[in-house]
Amino acid sequence: MIESCKKLDAQVLIIAGDFCESLDRFEEGLALASDLKIPKLFVPGNHDLWVRQDPDCHSEDKLNTLLPEICERQGWHYLPGQPFEFRGVQFVGSCCWYDYSLMPGNHPFSVSDFLEKQRAGRRWMDDIYTSFPSFQGPKPDHDLCQKFYYELEVDLQKLDQEKSTVLVTHFPFYREFLNFTGENWDFEYFGAYMGSELYRDLLQKYPINHHICGHLHRLREIEVENCTVHLNPAGYYREWETQVPEDWLEKALKFIEV
Repeated sequence: MIESCKKLDAQVLIIAGDFCESLDRFEEGLALASDLKIPKLFVPGNHDLWVRQDPDCHSEDKLNTLLPEICERQGWHYLPGQPFEFRGVQFVGSCCWYDYSLMPGNHPFSVSDFLEKQRAGRRWMDDIYTSFPSFQGPKPDHDLCQKFYYELEVDLQKLDQEKSTVLVTHFPFYREFLNFTGENWDFEYFGAYMGSELYRDLLQKYPINHHICGHLHRLREIEVENCTVHLNPAGYYREWETQVPEDWLEKALKFIEV
């Protein structure tokens, strides 16, 4: 990825989450870009907040303290809570979360079903590997979603509304990215954890020109509310169409001109 950025003569590098769940490997990975002398922006994903390999902390520690500290040590800008401007372009970001609202209207599930985070022998592993002590109410995912919404809107309000704005989130806001058929609800149940429509009104309230998001392992681009939405994850190695990283990065590493 770093060598590709050099060849493209990129001016800003953005990672939209799910980089590494271990704090030690997270720092080791960011350090690999130490000789890439351009702004490097990072937004965490749910896997970055897992504590399976860091049992002495919880996800809120990682989100609010530990990941920002590592980013600062390694010369990366931790975008949540700290909008960034470069050559007249503003960048703002958040992990965001899910509240089951991307599910189609005809789904057969209740909120209680989604709170279980398991179906037909499969499990949504955030239920085991994330820990948010401040969010222990009856609807913790909804509360987390609202928290990220509020913090993101505070950051958007800080920006110059006349300048170009790039929004970076881990979770997307768009049902268009999901292919619901209603033919296998046991499988499509997990669409509940793919993001939230809650944030979508931010595209109407603020002049966001580009939205870069992650989480879903598919390549897509759509136009929404005069905003170009980019979904370009690297995905898991086993999902690649080629075993040659350089070849896959030609698709997965997107070069955007603003």
